[in-house]
Amino acid sequence: MDRQVAIEQFASVPENEYTMLALARAVGIEVPRTELIDVSEIHGLPADAGTMEGKALAVQRFDRGTAGEAIHMEDFTQVFGLYPQDKYHHRSYANIAAVLWPRPEKPAPTNSSADWSSRCLLATATCT
Repeated sequence: MDRQVAIEQFASVPENEYTMLALARAVGIEVPRTELIDVSEIHGLPADAGTMEGKALAVQRFDRGTAGEAIHMEDFTQVFGLYPQDKYHHRSYANIAAVLWPRPEKPAPTNSSADWSSRCLLATATCT
């Protein structure tokens, strides 16, 4: 599992993300297995992280198949060719919809529009 630890200025990030993933799961969105663990249980952290306290979010890897093969993942920063620092400044939900929404010449699976809408609604509800 990959782990995300809290940083001093955002101490509750692991708990918040755990809660948002639980909410997504509850409304039927497929999310990876997650759990909150004590930072002290994580082995291999850099030496300067030894003073960290609190919880970390452990997320089951979703970029690997059952046989360990890589599953290609991109976020929209990569899709739009942006640098990470520009991730939230140059695109909108409309731009994402233009990439994801089914086009008549290339129909998508029947549930993709509903799934995308659910994800947008959840993202909007949790970010406001």
